[in-house]
Amino acid sequence: MSMTALNRRQFLAGLGAAAAATALPLRASANTAASTRPNVIYIMADDLGWGDIGWHKGAVPTPHINAFFKNNVECTTFMACPVCSPTRAGLLTGRHPLRMNQAPRTDGELDPRETTVAEAFRGHGYATGCFGKWHNGYTPDCYTNPPGPGVNAHGFDRFVGFYGGGADYFKRTWRRDGRVSWHHDEKRTEEKGYTTDLIGKYACEFIRANKDRPFFCYVPFSAPHNPLQASQGYLDRVPADIPKGNKRIYAAMIIALDDQIGKILDEVDTQELRDNTIVVVTSDNGATPTGNNLPFRGGKHSVFEGGVHMPTAIRWPAGGLGASRTYDGFMGYLDMYPTLLAMAGLKPPAGRPLDGRNVWPAIRDGKATDVDAYYWLWGTYDCIRTPDWKLFRFYDHVELYDMHRDVCETKDVSEDHPAVAEKLASKLDGWMQRNGFAVSHAPKRLDAPAVAEPNGEVLEFKVTQTAPQGQRGFAITLATNPSFEWRDRIETGDWLEYDLLVAEDSKPGGFFVDVRGKAGGRDTFLGPRYTSVDQHGALQSEGPILKEAQGKWARRIIGLGNFCPAKMSLFEVSFVGTKPGHYHFYLDNVIVRKASGKHILVWRSGADTELDVPKSSAFTGISVKAIPLGEIKGASQ
Repeated sequence: MSMTALNRRQFLAGLGAAAAATALPLRASANTAASTRPNVIYIMADDLGWGDIGWHKGAVPTPHINAFFKNNVECTTFMACPVCSPTRAGLLTGRHPLRMNQAPRTDGELDPRETTVAEAFRGHGYATGCFGKWHNGYTPDCYTNPPGPGVNAHGFDRFVGFYGGGADYFKRTWRRDGRVSWHHDEKRTEEKGYTTDLIGKYACEFIRANKDRPFFCYVPFSAPHNPLQASQGYLDRVPADIPKGNKRIYAAMIIALDDQIGKILDEVDTQELRDNTIVVVTSDNGATPTGNNLPFRGGKHSVFEGGVHMPTAIRWPAGGLGASRTYDGFMGYLDMYPTLLAMAGLKPPAGRPLDGRNVWPAIRDGKATDVDAYYWLWGTYDCIRTPDWKLFRFYDHVELYDMHRDVCETKDVSEDHPAVAEKLASKLDGWMQRNGFAVSHAPKRLDAPAVAEPNGEVLEFKVTQTAPQGQRGFAITLATNPSFEWRDRIETGDWLEYDLLVAEDSKPGGFFVDVRGKAGGRDTFLGPRYTSVDQHGALQSEGPILKEAQGKWARRIIGLGNFCPAKMSLFEVSFVGTKPGHYHFYLDNVIVRKASGKHILVWRSGADTELDVPKSSAFTGISVKAIPLGEIKGASQ
């Protein structure tokens, strides 16, 4: 498909008229005796890029996907998240994953208090099933993390699949604990076969078993997500011109995915359910470098279009979505919850507010949607995408792209359209503030100035650096208070806060307090992958110079949202190490303040201290000890 077709706003003449009726009669099918409500099958590939499918000129043969996209309604502007868990959470709840501690990273636990789309359909008499990769929480029998409630607790009558991000395709073992990660409902099960084949098999079984009642069937495939593994039969079908190695394995995994999607669609036809079954085929995020996101820029782990602009098509003959056409209206994963319910003539259950919009009338009539924006938060930036524009906001600059003329994001036009960039930034700020998201790359907009309140004991640091050490000198680890346990997750609205005093005999900068998940893990605030600033906009990884005068207590506040969800319980003082000199400073009241107002104490007194002080010839006179506040001479508030 050409990019001209992707950007057009005019549809083929005559197609709109066929879909313009506000209600269309349902054709007879095998389960209309029980209900005229449509069945729903939501098929989601894992890491399948825009250019991975043959319909978008990909090199891998995907005849079933091609036919589905060609003969039904292709949604050409469908948004998702750049990684697995957030997209799945947003689809299931219709709510932005940042609200639920399911983004921007993976591995969050979906709160059972959220009402999923499966629960909504089940409340109206639907059978519900999930087959494939969950990745929205831990297993009920997990022993490496607190156990989760399990898929069945989220409204699914039947579940066959696995919980982690990516399990072995033949043994289904999960790399994190080495156990088999394959479940039939809540029972951990060993089973022979190739995972992609098994997912298709059990989805088909569910369709057959529920052919006489309405059903909601969620099929989150794991292919072509790593590990890159394929059975020999699929490898033998890879075109000869695809090079050996990972590219061929990846291609074989896509062939397997296409086969199983074809089998699910064939099962729908065999059971005479085609006319009154809504089928969606999409992906959760863009492809890894092994795959193909062309013509878009970027891919998985990027909010550029290659990471979030998904190949998507919908079929529902009884609803007028059975003819070949494209739909260019702006929409995405959050909108599917209210839209699918509306297509079935149902209202979302009362409760938590939805972020997604019902775009069914717009798709049906071939008109623009009322979806005004999609928002993302990622490692070093946040982003807002509207039908017309896309703004990226980094800690030190913004980038603006014209989505009508440049959907491939090749030219930053922020200098040409400063008013547009300012308006979008204001809209992004408003969304962040309304939801209480603590972004790490932008200063907190405080309602009142933060005031340091040291008391009792404070932690004194002294060290002399004798030679430059590059970006990082060393880190002194602080043990966390026992109240900060592994079950405490850093969430999107959380802030790291601490009181700081730099003595008058010290260099003014060169260090910062950091947080990470475990000993030996990556520092959270140390670039270049991440950029974190305090409330004054000072970049932490540069060991910022004080805004306040030396000898005076000050408060530091740093957002943690870019790193969530995460179990980060190791706190340390990091020396950047670029300049020799004497460093002498004090810390107190190190906490994580949560959006709820609760705070988790990290350091308050010497009783909370277990130090791991490294030895280095470039650093001498290292002294770390808790002392009474009153022993600091000349300090002021």
